[in-house]
Amino acid sequence: MKNKQFNLVIRVLFLVLFLTLAGVLTCSYMPQLSALAKEPARFRDLLLAYGSWSQAAFIILQILQVVAAPLPGEIIQVAGGYVYGVLGGTMLSLTGILLGSLAAFFLCRWLGYPLLLTFIKPEKAERWRLIINTNRAEMVIFLVFLIPGAPKDILTFIAGITPIKPGNFFLAAMLGRFPGILVSAVIGAQLEHHQYFLAAILSLAAALLCLLGFLYRDRFMTFLRHKQSKV
Repeated sequence: MKNKQFNLVIRVLFLVLFLTLAGVLTCSYMPQLSALAKEPARFRDLLLAYGSWSQAAFIILQILQVVAAPLPGEIIQVAGGYVYGVLGGTMLSLTGILLGSLAAFFLCRWLGYPLLLTFIKPEKAERWRLIINTNRAEMVIFLVFLIPGAPKDILTFIAGITPIKPGNFFLAAMLGRFPGILVSAVIGAQLEHHQYFLAAILSLAAALLCLLGFLYRDRFMTFLRHKQSKV
């Protein structure tokens, strides 16, 4: 009994520390970093100032935008393509997002469901938990992560409190994320090469898909729940 109480205290203290750190980072640095990410040339200068550590700095930034900060992930991915090219930007974004997702997933698996509800609305957490916690979880996760505008980072936290196997989750999630990350890197690379027309076409297509994903997310959720009820 004492061990359980001690573990609970440790988890609560860790959660308070985590939320405090996330708040400090968000208030202190994220507005400036978000603005810089929208200006790829300045963002490149900032990263390259780290010299041989520039790629590590970019990966850390991607980890932070998954775990702790409301940074615009797509914009950072575009900036990655601008600075490192299509292949480099894609691989670095995938690496950072995977590491951040691992941290978020196992953090929530360790904290448990009650503590998760302290920073995610209960109705949202329960809705997604019921959808993921099925024998078609991998397909659901792949489809959700494939759709632009879906709450991917929040879903990663919620998945941590479901019985899904970590390997299955990350395989489905990263396969779903890959097309969006690749397109973002291509847009960034085209901007760097002054191919503005192609970059504009890709950006417009991505924005349209994101808008459709946002507008029809509730219908998609209803469809998923309906399909799960038949299983």
